[in-house]
Amino acid sequence: MLDSVYLPIAERGYQGLLDELISVEDGVVHLNNVCRSAGLGGEPYRSGSYEYYVTTDRVRDDAHGIGAFLLAASEMLNTEQSRDSSLRSE
Repeated sequence: MLDSVYLPIAERGYQGLLDELISVEDGVVHLNNVCRSAGLGGEPYRSGSYEYYVTTDRVRDDAHGIGAFLLAASEMLNTEQSRDSSLRSE
């Protein structure tokens, strides 16, 4: 469980994800600006540097980004449910 002192920071960060990266079109939720798939080595060579990462194509609804977003969303939901549960027991 996240220490309560960090909760406002986590909430602000999560809200930033929602505001900046999530869009809804025709009832379908999309995750935008996901790095296509940064990797290392291979052909063409991928250096793994900051420059490489920030210049890699950005796409919509890539599984790498969706997985990370779902983990963040589930943590925020768990935090919210824990907080609601503790309020009810007081």
